[in-house]
Amino acid sequence: SWGGPLNGQSFRRLIVESLVAELATERIVETGTFRGTSTELFAELAEVWTVEASPRFYWYSWLRLRRRGNVHLLRGDSRARLRDLSRRPELTGARTLFYLDAHWGPDLPLADELLIAAGAWSSWVAVIDDFRVPGDEGYGYDAYSPEATLEEAYLRARGPAGLRVFYPRLPSRLETGRLRGCAIVTTVDDVAARLRGLTDLLVEAER
Repeated sequence: SWGGPLNGQSFRRLIVESLVAELATERIVETGTFRGTSTELFAELAEVWTVEASPRFYWYSWLRLRRRGNVHLLRGDSRARLRDLSRRPELTGARTLFYLDAHWGPDLPLADELLIAAGAWSSWVAVIDDFRVPGDEGYGYDAYSPEATLEEAYLRARGPAGLRVFYPRLPSRLETGRLRGCAIVTTVDDVAARLRGLTDLLVEAER
């Protein structure tokens, strides 16, 4: 579905795989399981906790992923389930990559998801799908209203303080798949320093 894992985008996949390797990621937390296509890829890289609000897609993914012992599928609102996970020190103390794709309408959970991650996890990075890449309108993004558009202004206004924002270096005309934009964000100093070292993959936004 959606062209394969990560929208069928080969450079997006390279970014995720490089983040897992560079940051020695122990766990991936995904919001918006949908049909579990990207979840299967994540399960090849680390232990996965994934959240789906739709009963239909929850059960579809449960059937698809039930034999994968390192995948934990949760049903419900992403904010509520992340708060549940944030109360578990054995999870929040692990190096974690969040893949945030639970946005389907004007009630964007994104800012709250990031606030929960920044408030509880000691070492984390998030890849945000469907995000506006400045200067490259070839990358698609979600825009439900001026106040509910996945772009940097939304993050700066509603997200956690001290957020570092990075974008894919590859122009959209050279990417494969559905050409959806993304942002890579963290509030952790040493994680941000490692992201700055991935100069062939990422470019940092001005603060």
